[in-house]
Amino acid sequence: MVADKQRLDPLAPRELVPTIPDEWNDFERCLLRREPKQRLAGPEFLRRLGSKQGRPGAPLPASRAGSAPLVGREKPLQASTKPFEQ
Repeated sequence: MVADKQRLDPLAPRELVPTIPDEWNDFERCLLRREPKQRLAGPEFLRRLGSKQGRPGAPLPASRAGSAPLVGREKPLQASTKPFEQ
């Protein structure tokens, strides 16, 4: 399977879902390109999604850090810090 990933292009989304709209099929094919440098990324990715982010002069979004508390993370946090406790 790993060798196939390096040799073969992935199936087009339309081959799995025939009813997918053209624009989504094309967009997803750009994300699935075999060569990472050829994949859609950065400002072009945002532009294709219709975002104003990534365009010259576009304002950066305000940080939302701290605006909503994380809940249900106590056990994973404790498990991740336990090995470092003395």
